[in-house]
Amino acid sequence: MQPIGLRSWLGKEQSFSREFEPDMIFGAACLPRHQLMQPTLGIGESSDDLVEAMRVFAQDVSARVDTDFRISVLEKVVLELRHVVNELTTAQTIQVPITSLAPEPYTLKHPIIAIVQPDWDQFIATFFDANITASGDTQNEALDNLKAVLVSAFRRFRQLGEDRLGPGPRKQYAVLKSLILCQE
Repeated sequence: MQPIGLRSWLGKEQSFSREFEPDMIFGAACLPRHQLMQPTLGIGESSDDLVEAMRVFAQDVSARVDTDFRISVLEKVVLELRHVVNELTTAQTIQVPITSLAPEPYTLKHPIIAIVQPDWDQFIATFFDANITASGDTQNEALDNLKAVLVSAFRRFRQLGEDRLGPGPRKQYAVLKSLILCQE
C-alpha cells in the first residue's frame, strides 16, 4: 500500500470528519499495521502539519465521543419518560366513597373515601386516613376486600384493647373508632 502525504490525507482546509467516515477511522484499528494507510511527510510538509493534523483528529474524536455520550443519555431519558407517560395514561386512580360496610353488622358514621388504583395486574384500594390497604383482581373486588379489612382490623383492635396496641395500630384504631358504629 502506497503512503500518502499529510496534505492530501487531511486536505488543505478539511478535517477528518469531512474526509473519512467514522467506521473508516475506528475500523482501521482492527487492520494489521502494514495495511493501514499512514501519512508521511512529503516535500514541503513540516512536522507542524502533522501536529495540526493530530490536533484536528483529536478534536474530532473528542466531539464524536461527547456527542455519542449525550445521545446515549438522551435515549435513556426518553425511555424513562415514555415509561412514566405510559403509567400515567394507563393508571386511572379513582376516588370511591364507601357508605356501607354491609353485610357486616357495622355502619359508618359518614362516608369514607377510598383510593383505587391499578397496580400491574391487580387493583389496590386504600383508606389513607387509617393507612389500610387491600388488593383485588378488579376495582370492585379491591373495594370489597378493603371493607373486609377495615371491619377485621376494627374487630381485632377492639378485642385487644388500646393498651395492647402499638403506636401505629393505636392510630388506626382511633380513626376506625371515630368512623364505625357497632350494631352487634
